[in-house]
Amino acid sequence: MTTAAQIPELDTPRARVDILWLLSVIFVVVAMLTSGYLSYTKLFNESVICVENSTFDCNAVTSSVWSKFPQNNGIDVAYLGFISYTTLLVLLILEKKVGFFKQYGLYLIFGLIMFDFMFHSYLTYNSLFVLQKACIWCLATHLMAFLTLIVTTIRFWKHLSAEPSAEVQTV
Repeated sequence: MTTAAQIPELDTPRARVDILWLLSVIFVVVAMLTSGYLSYTKLFNESVICVENSTFDCNAVTSSVWSKFPQNNGIDVAYLGFISYTTLLVLLILEKKVGFFKQYGLYLIFGLIMFDFMFHSYLTYNSLFVLQKACIWCLATHLMAFLTLIVTTIRFWKHLSAEPSAEVQTV
């Protein structure tokens, strides 16, 4: 039989932070899956499974000049996305286990997801307004970057609010 003392309370600040951390992990894993699928299609020269109509054309988007960084002769952005989300997942895991990352991991995660979101925004803008085509996989990955950024921003804000401020003592 479980007593009330054995049930963890979910409304504590630590539990809420852990829920936010868990949401970050979930969003990053979904982004890894979507960018991993796009990386797989690039690696094995496969067509992307996509709903194709006048708006959606994944192959047009994933083979455009913006699909490589730097443009035309660089590395596929699908690979960069997969590497970025893998790095984010590793940082999220290390944040709970390693001293250095317990102290600075959230700063690294926030910086990386901020860059990720801005780069995704650039790619999505070019896809929608220059190519006038959309890729459902790319949009899903962008959505995961956006959700991860929101959750990470909340975690970062709470972290900064919880830090003790250096008070100036007057003599």
